[in-house]
Amino acid sequence: MTASSPSTPDPPKRAARLLGFGFIAAVWLVALFLAVTLRSRLDPNAEIERDESAFRLYLLGGSTAEGVPYEPPPGRTEPRCDFGVVASLACHGTLAGRPLQVINLARSGQDSQYVWERAQEIISGESDPRWSAVLIYCGNNEYLKHSPADVNRMVETRSLCDPPLLSPAEHEQVLRAYENNLRRTSDHLRDAGISVILSTVSVNLGGSHPNRSVLQDPSNAEFVAQRLEQAEHAVRDGRIADAELEMEQLLSREPRFAWAWKRRGDLFRQQGEFDGALDAYRRGLDHDGEPINVQQSQNTWIRKFTAERDIPLLDAEARMMEAAAQGIPGDELFWDNCHPRLEGQLVIGLELARQLGELTDDRRPLRALSIRILEEELGLDRDFLAAVSHQRGRYLALLSTLTWNPESRWQLSQSYLDAALEWRPHDPDFLCSRAILELCRGDFRASKVFWARAYEQDPDIARERLAEGRLGDYLELHGVKRKALLGLAPLPD
Repeated sequence: MTASSPSTPDPPKRAARLLGFGFIAAVWLVALFLAVTLRSRLDPNAEIERDESAFRLYLLGGSTAEGVPYEPPPGRTEPRCDFGVVASLACHGTLAGRPLQVINLARSGQDSQYVWERAQEIISGESDPRWSAVLIYCGNNEYLKHSPADVNRMVETRSLCDPPLLSPAEHEQVLRAYENNLRRTSDHLRDAGISVILSTVSVNLGGSHPNRSVLQDPSNAEFVAQRLEQAEHAVRDGRIADAELEMEQLLSREPRFAWAWKRRGDLFRQQGEFDGALDAYRRGLDHDGEPINVQQSQNTWIRKFTAERDIPLLDAEARMMEAAAQGIPGDELFWDNCHPRLEGQLVIGLELARQLGELTDDRRPLRALSIRILEEELGLDRDFLAAVSHQRGRYLALLSTLTWNPESRWQLSQSYLDAALEWRPHDPDFLCSRAILELCRGDFRASKVFWARAYEQDPDIARERLAEGRLGDYLELHGVKRKALLGLAPLPD
């Protein structure tokens, strides 16, 4: 817990701001889910292109396994970077005397049911399963299908104390379905003679925030708010012991309140108590009332299941903890809640290469890799990396719709969008995204600066982005004309 940590916004201002933010959030959420639907329903039915002379490595899972944000631009097959690509580079492009072909069937937003369905296609199309293996990296999207469809309602009702997305019984059903899907997927692949590598899932523990903090007893709402406020005041005054006491009192009465665990983790970390911080961060995500990260129980089950069935385990969570500062994976390894930077891709990809060598008894030394080698050999040039930063900036703004206090996600979004603009300062799409972020914050004058710059570069793109979703409703609510934002008319006072 640090003095610069987010504070509770003033409720009336926050309500007005989030009402407008709901309109804007609808734009990006609708775009995201349309993209997920199109990609998952068009790509999966396409014929899988196999090289029968190669060792074929299939990747199954969601966006992290797909390689996001290093997946190819629309309509292209490269450049890309994912765990399989890194493993192939480390293995010198060959495995067990054959070329190593990476077939990435992972898709954004997909869960364990999708993994099961795609595995059946792999089985039916494999002519010689001896020369194939499947990496399953899955777990972050199990609750996605349960997220509310009404974006405006979702945003407007976000508060410090929130209702859960699912009941405890429904939550358990999701976890049991996940286990059943991975169990039957692994069994069917192995019965068909195809090797399986099952991975734990690593997430950003140090930098992620829970979305919904749920009270066990609603009558404790005022007590919880007071304890958090007092703890924040104590930290700002340097009274760390008092802050710890406030947090202990809160969690003794509400032991599953996610935001308190997140803040307690910050406090432990500030004091150098890293084991305590790691445990608190995990609890904060596990108790999230709208989880978008893997639960610790899922990784625990994967370790147990692989040991019982003698299935190779890629312990991505453990490897990322070893690579992380203080043993707590954070923003140095991840772009956001779960998508690794190139540094994280290296960690997991190299472990996958090691696992593949053991699986095939290929004992050759692995190639030494670096970020520079990945960028040069995969063609991750300046333009591509600028687009990556822009994509993550938009994604973080989208994630802000899920939380009661979006400030920290807005700040991270801005840092990514500003970095993209440093590389491509005249890109009209980048400028529009930066303008929309300022609308999210309710700063029309700052937004106008970016809209006007975008309009100067490409009037058509600026008009198109201003016409997205319900931006028009939002602007009408505040009496702002589109042409005013484009610099063609004055803003109202």
